[in-house]
Amino acid sequence: MRWVIGILAFIMVTVVAAVGFFAIRFPMSLPDLAGELSLPGLHAQAAIDRDAHGLVTIHAANDHDAYYALGYAHAQDRLWQMEMTRRIGAGRMSELLGSSMIGLDRYIRTLGFYRLAEAQLQHLSPNVLASLDAYAEGVNAWIETRDRPLPPEFQLLFHEPEPWVPADSIVWARMMAFQLATNMRSEQARERLLRELGEEKVRALLPGAEPNGPVTLPPAAKALLDRYVPAPAELQSDTASNAWVISGQHTVTGAPILANDPHLGFTAPNLWYFARIDAPNLQVTGVTVPGVPFHLLGHNAQVAWGLTTTYADTQDLFIETLSPDGRQYKTPAGWHDFEYREEEITVRFGDPISLSVRSSRHGPIVSDLWEKDGNDPTVTAALAFPGLDVADRTPEALYRLNRAGNAQAVLEATRFYGAPVQNIHFADSQGSIGLIAPGRIPMRANGNGLLPVDGGSGSYDWIGMIPFAELPKVVDPPSGIIRNANNRLVDQTFPHLISAEWPPAFRAKRLDMLLERMSKTDVAQNIDWQLDIVSGAATEILPLLLVAEPDGEESTEALALLSEWDGSMDRDKAAPLIYATWLNVLTLAIAKDEVKGAYPPYWQEQELFLINVLKGEEAAWCDDVQTAETEDCAQVLSASLDETVTQLQERFGDDIADWRWGAAHVAIFENRFLGRLPGLNGFANLRIETSGGDHTLNRGQSTPSSDPLFRHGHGAGYRAVYDLADLANSRFSLAGGQSGNPVSPHYDDLLDDWRDGRYFRSGGRVGDIDPAAERILVLNPR
Repeated sequence: MRWVIGILAFIMVTVVAAVGFFAIRFPMSLPDLAGELSLPGLHAQAAIDRDAHGLVTIHAANDHDAYYALGYAHAQDRLWQMEMTRRIGAGRMSELLGSSMIGLDRYIRTLGFYRLAEAQLQHLSPNVLASLDAYAEGVNAWIETRDRPLPPEFQLLFHEPEPWVPADSIVWARMMAFQLATNMRSEQARERLLRELGEEKVRALLPGAEPNGPVTLPPAAKALLDRYVPAPAELQSDTASNAWVISGQHTVTGAPILANDPHLGFTAPNLWYFARIDAPNLQVTGVTVPGVPFHLLGHNAQVAWGLTTTYADTQDLFIETLSPDGRQYKTPAGWHDFEYREEEITVRFGDPISLSVRSSRHGPIVSDLWEKDGNDPTVTAALAFPGLDVADRTPEALYRLNRAGNAQAVLEATRFYGAPVQNIHFADSQGSIGLIAPGRIPMRANGNGLLPVDGGSGSYDWIGMIPFAELPKVVDPPSGIIRNANNRLVDQTFPHLISAEWPPAFRAKRLDMLLERMSKTDVAQNIDWQLDIVSGAATEILPLLLVAEPDGEESTEALALLSEWDGSMDRDKAAPLIYATWLNVLTLAIAKDEVKGAYPPYWQEQELFLINVLKGEEAAWCDDVQTAETEDCAQVLSASLDETVTQLQERFGDDIADWRWGAAHVAIFENRFLGRLPGLNGFANLRIETSGGDHTLNRGQSTPSSDPLFRHGHGAGYRAVYDLADLANSRFSLAGGQSGNPVSPHYDDLLDDWRDGRYFRSGGRVGDIDPAAERILVLNPR
């Protein structure tokens, strides 16, 4: 017994000692934000100026030193995020975290992101390469000259970062292009739905697109597609954004206003890092991505720009028919050899893994990553995707966009843009406004991109990319207004296929309503629009729900609350909680008997489906096909209301007066490493109750599979309103904080302001920073 007590005592002492050790070491990892340093590689003196929230302004005498200082600042505040980005992009996570990361590394190596990033460098101009080199010098200067421990994650893993190189900076764009192109997963899902439900039911479930019937595929393709495995979580993303640009004819100042809030999944730290650069030939303000030297969103001295996702269909799954020996695949010209390359994945605490990657003329064979069924395959699936083009020059476009002096220069910069396809909204100080959707969008010989297609016949091959001159574009429209909330970008008369499916337009309709009411607008009103929490979907669906006949006092009370509700997804109200829960319960009641387990993944058209059913256009869905009697929509509507109240009482108590949307709708920013470690997740993960919903301009997206239910996991991590009359008057909002170190006061000090709509101006100008809070780090050439 004594030896058991001794072992337990030893373990307890060891744990306490470890906790004490890291409790001391973690705060020591915070960088010096003020003082003076001598560093190798600088051409002249530079300075990193931080305000009370740690937001950065860089003063430099030349472009080289500006990018050097930005790299240094990124490394100070976000080195672990940068390390994760480049390791994920290179398929090298197993080296760090062991065998649990092999699946992710295999997926990344198959797509070949880092290999492409390295080869891509030869296609970039000397100026872009010099910028990437200068940035890498700055990152490495901090790694090599620091006088304190590395951030907590490095300490816990006993890991030292390798020197930063230019390919580390551009691999992020490869991953983001894949994340924002979701067509591969939707093609597989649609094909399976068509087989299980038939075209008529799929048309009802997915009213945003025409199913167009299944394409004839080899019989074995069905079994292959049933083995489909989604991309790892690190490569998945829901995509959305808002942007609008208003010409001077509608503004108080007579100059344009541009508003933008990109929507991505929430993480801690936030993807975005705010920075202002002040150099003789480079004056740019906005957000960067740690690891990347160029501003993704922001303004320079003459131009502002913002992005929304186009939803262009840029991915196709080609089903390749194999030769009898499996070594070749069918082409219009006969059998052709696969291209092979060999990869080795190093595994921490394990043996290395050998990986043979094969590609067809269409692209990498992604079905080699799917589940195996034990049979010899006769077909395989290749992914065609312009984001895998070795000659992609998107970094060139960003470099030029950061320096564009007017609207025409913006358009010229986008000639170099490859992937991901985005809607770039822009305005200049001369008064021009515009939008262009640049990038490589395939032209197909046949088909509309909604389903996997036969790769052997050549009938569905890509025959080129839409020429730059023929991409969607508008400059200075007579209306003086350009807006996009991921709604359909072009109408049916557009000569090229951009996409055969588009997200619901509820946010765009709400924005149109607000814009129609304006007289002369200003920055403050545009901020109010970004924070708008009225659900465009709720205002359309609510009249169809209110005809329900409640059965019971509580259901009557719930319906009465909804009848007085204006569709505002206010976190302090009960009505949004009742509405959102009712939609889920009602959808399940209507569709579960026919859809069973085949619900469309990433289903964006739930509300459109319900509207069509409740209006009578698809009323047959209300009948439960598993019962002998015929149910109608009135019965289902009333029963689902009662079930909604029962579920909410079980979760939030019997008194409806105590129910609040915010109790369920909580934004969770998960730290993807520390946030999963017991004892550390409490301070590494950020939580805050929020307003908004799936279809509000102030996006508060959740999914029926969210854990917990209605978790706010996707929205605007960055908001900006750019004032072209006085760009110094532009306003910004950032979710979380500037630092990626959980022990830093700047890890979460902007979270409440972000939620509550308190914006900031960029610092670095005289009078913009409180002298008592200002921190200046002077960098001198050694």
